[in-house]
Amino acid sequence: VQVVLLLDSSQFKDYECRVCPGGVIIAEQTGLNTEGSTGGYRLYKVNALETAAGMGNIMTSNIVMLGAYTAITKVINPKLIEAELYRRYETKEKVLADNVKAFKKGIALCRATQS
Repeated sequence: VQVVLLLDSSQFKDYECRVCPGGVIIAEQTGLNTEGSTGGYRLYKVNALETAAGMGNIMTSNIVMLGAYTAITKVINPKLIEAELYRRYETKEKVLADNVKAFKKGIALCRATQS
């Protein structure tokens, strides 16, 4: 596997061995324990839970991680994700606003760590 996205940091040990050398692990930072890790991959720690809580909606932590994944891997244009959020939540104004904000925050978090 080239990329692993861990929304639950307790799964780190279970998935670490599945990442190819030079691959990427994007993991929730809260509770992450990398002690005894094998390495050979790039590890990005994203504080999605704390970020989502700080924005007032912990339920958007998965969207923060999606933003991080998008920024790190560059496999999809962020505008496509945003367009899908608008399509999916067009009638739910608050849900839409929270998710778009969370997505952009996830992108910003990773751009800041890559600079």
